[in-house]
Amino acid sequence: MTEACAYTVDVVSPQFPCGAAWLANALLELQVPLPHLWGFETAAEWQDVGDGVSRYAAMHGPWRQTLASLWPGRDFHFVQGVRPRFTHAFPWQLAPNQRTVWMVRDPRDALYSEWRRHQRNEGLSPAIDLPEFLRSPFLGGPVSVVDMLWLHLRAWQAVAQACPEQVLVLRFEDWKKRPVESLATVVRWIGVDACTEALQQACAASDVSRLQAIEQALALDDAQSRQFNRRGAVLEWEGTWPRSWYRAMGPEWLPLLHFLGYAPLQETGAPAPVCNLVEFMAWRGADGPEQRGAWASALQPINAARRAST
Repeated sequence: MTEACAYTVDVVSPQFPCGAAWLANALLELQVPLPHLWGFETAAEWQDVGDGVSRYAAMHGPWRQTLASLWPGRDFHFVQGVRPRFTHAFPWQLAPNQRTVWMVRDPRDALYSEWRRHQRNEGLSPAIDLPEFLRSPFLGGPVSVVDMLWLHLRAWQAVAQACPEQVLVLRFEDWKKRPVESLATVVRWIGVDACTEALQQACAASDVSRLQAIEQALALDDAQSRQFNRRGAVLEWEGTWPRSWYRAMGPEWLPLLHFLGYAPLQETGAPAPVCNLVEFMAWRGADGPEQRGAWASALQPINAARRAST
């Protein structure tokens, strides 16, 4: 279902580790409001205390392990006229022609980080290696973990190619190497003025080490607390993937990797099956003929691209 848009820009990322929280925290430091975070409206978490001041009032701090700069009682003077929505949605679920920041990461690193996260937080057995994990159902759905990432990236690739003036591609690797320059590009894109000093401070406040310190402190109080911020490393796959692991990814990945500017796979496995449209739409909650028609019309060319790549 396409959502009517009350936001000025969408910040889209796949539901895999790719650094979206870094950008959210950096924007928060620049006094940009965050009214929608990955499926959750945040208005109830804020208190208007007058004189243009918004105070974060959620006492339990639901974003404490995600946004290092957001804690109960902190005041902000938010800029006006900018309302980003952070989302994992597919393009046809959102308002058309919306300015979009598309955050991506080398899929090999994103998949590897997701695997390690499941080992740490979801009790995934160490006996399950990466290829087996990638072949497992994504959140119990009708597509595998590796296919879910491919489908999401391929859907947004189609938008970026068709409407390049609408989509700003932000690669994890680029902002890790040049965080201030990357943040400057984003704020210009979304219409926020920020000086170099403010950008530098926002980047420093959003470093992964701050979230790691928060998680370590929480773990002292609760040994069962979940941990999401592992390393934030670039090209980790180069030192961790044995050659056999590449066969978990099929040839359909090659055009996508090329488009995003990533190194090709050293080898590929068997082509992935095409997506079962009926099962996938039912799983993602596409109800009613209008919604199902929108999903089907969007997914069919993606399936066609997969067939062509094989």
